[in-house]
Amino acid sequence: MRGVCVVEPGESKFWIAPGKPENWAVAVASSTWGLGPTKEPRWNSIRSGDKLFFYVTSPISGVVGVGRITRKAIGHEPLWPREYELDMVLYPLRFRFAVERLLDPSLWPTKAVSVSDLKASIRSMRPVDSGSAEVLYERVQHVC
Repeated sequence: MRGVCVVEPGESKFWIAPGKPENWAVAVASSTWGLGPTKEPRWNSIRSGDKLFFYVTSPISGVVGVGRITRKAIGHEPLWPREYELDMVLYPLRFRFAVERLLDPSLWPTKAVSVSDLKASIRSMRPVDSGSAEVLYERVQHVC
């Protein structure tokens, strides 16, 4: 069902999480995203029901989906390619999500949603202001 997603004060937040294409492939398959230990204050701010934009970094550079955060957990086993390569957990502050909309990975290079005109910072996982979130959510619904 399509519609505008409006976030009222006190309701769930929207977050944008940037990651490499190979990490988002793992994240979508496992319904899990994670943050490093230095991001614990941010991880503590995440709540069940918050929305998450899946931002794939270069060479894609765009949002390929959106999900709803379902729960948080501490990861003790490697999950992402770099963690397996180093045989250590780099991103233990994890959370599960349910995919609401996802662009087929074969379309990521050509159909990913740009955020260049929005006030959405993509340097690290962070909240997205409600105005930008509304616009971005509508764009994702249109392509997914």
